[in-house]
Amino acid sequence: MKAEIQYTATQLVYGTTIRLPGEFVDPSSSSMNMDLTSYTNRLANAMRSVKPASTRPQSTDVFVQSDLRYITHVFVRRDSHRRPLESAYEGFFRVVQREPKYFIVNKNGTNDKTSIDRLKAVCLQCNPIHVNFSSVQ
Repeated sequence: MKAEIQYTATQLVYGTTIRLPGEFVDPSSSSMNMDLTSYTNRLANAMRSVKPASTRPQSTDVFVQSDLRYITHVFVRRDSHRRPLESAYEGFFRVVQREPKYFIVNKNGTNDKTSIDRLKAVCLQCNPIHVNFSSVQ
């Protein structure tokens, strides 16, 4: 109660006094009087009945560039921090051997195992695409 204004906080907020239910004041009520062993048994049974939630389905398909199956040279992505205007890929390097998850690439005279996630196919003999600009609107 605020002595200088003669109001309680509830009267200031709600404009009236608040009545509390008896369970808050009377600790001898039946809902508060509970046997500890029966409570722990009920809690243990409830926890046994809890089933784990099913996880969302995970896709195991990984995108692999189709050209990687037959190309002879690759670019290798740089995973380190790059300066502005620095290329994301280095190379091109010759493929020595192919494995399902990695390629062995000859990098400057040393054979290096490189994950296929970091590889990009090099198109050495690409056919140029001719675009007729007069037909493009």
